[in-house]
Amino acid sequence: MPRNARAAYLPTIATNQMQLPIGAMRCLIMLIVAMVISHSPVSAQGTEAPEAETAAPQTQQPQMPKTLIVGTKLAPPFVYKAEDGSWSGISIDLWRRLALALNRDFEIKEFDTAQGVVDAAAEKEIDIGISALSVTGPRELIADFSHPYYQSGLGIAVATGPASAWVNLLRALSSGPFLATVGMLALLLFATGAVMWLIERRHNPEHFPTDVVRGVGNGFWWSAVTMTTVGYGDKAPVTLLGRAIAVIWMFAALILTAVFTAQLTSALTVQSFAGPVTSVADLGKANVGILEGASSEAYFRDRRQFPQSFANVSAGLAALKSGRIDAFVHDAPILGFEISKGDAKGIELLGDLFETQNYAVVMPQDSSLREPLNQALLEITASDLWPAITSKYLDVGGPQ
Repeated sequence: MPRNARAAYLPTIATNQMQLPIGAMRCLIMLIVAMVISHSPVSAQGTEAPEAETAAPQTQQPQMPKTLIVGTKLAPPFVYKAEDGSWSGISIDLWRRLALALNRDFEIKEFDTAQGVVDAAAEKEIDIGISALSVTGPRELIADFSHPYYQSGLGIAVATGPASAWVNLLRALSSGPFLATVGMLALLLFATGAVMWLIERRHNPEHFPTDVVRGVGNGFWWSAVTMTTVGYGDKAPVTLLGRAIAVIWMFAALILTAVFTAQLTSALTVQSFAGPVTSVADLGKANVGILEGASSEAYFRDRRQFPQSFANVSAGLAALKSGRIDAFVHDAPILGFEISKGDAKGIELLGDLFETQNYAVVMPQDSSLREPLNQALLEITASDLWPAITSKYLDVGGPQ
């Protein structure tokens, strides 16, 4: 082959040899790119994520709301318990409506005291507490309360009637005001008699002996007889000064008799017929009974007074009727209800209402039930259903 022809042929061969490997490499690169794209994370997410999203809800089964534990305490007319164990009352009927609005089942757990219900809520032993539960500062520190649904206050029950009048009369005769009045009168009679004895003892020893004991005693007798206008005449002054003192004493005795009679009458009337307790101001000097664990404990504790505690209202009213206590202090609507039943004859509720309080539902702190319960509570108490619930128990004296 000529040199020129060989030279022309060699570039052609070289070009063909180079073109074949380049085409193969292009195909190989395109194949690799296609494989990478088909197995990339973007593609995997696009195909597998919907399966994961649809599968997740299938594995999480919906949880049914747990049954609520509701704590309560006997407190007619707000909470009754029948012989068959069923519950009723203003607070119980209200709670049934609230549970219906919340779509929750519940079980009732009974406690002995109102404070026991609050403590159980604070320790999360119960989910809800409802009875005649007053909202107080110390209770609010350990638990949460709903909006109030009933306004109450402390009332004072006292005994009345013939049996208690005799007991109160004996107390009146030994009361401080009565003894103070008698003491002042005796002191005044003694001073007047002693003055008369000093004036008359030398000139009239027959009526006013020089002996101190007999002489002053006769002077006391003369001043008492003169003051009461009895006028026996067995003792009488003979000196001019003595008779002048006697005249002054006679006129003064008229005024003093009226004053002391009014004071004695007032003391005896108030103490014997109205009793030792007629208002809140008398509680500090009387023998008072309260319900154990009730909010009234805080009222007396703050005033450093320590009344007798009773397990229930009936026991406290029985003690009041028998004269063992002078007054029984508890929530006014509950006292009024117990008295109106007719079982507590000879007992009345004073008109004074003090320490105004509100009844509410108690829950553990930060309870998730608080907001939905408050909404349902406001709706129920603002409706016509609430007056129907209260009148059912308050107007007829018990559950029907």
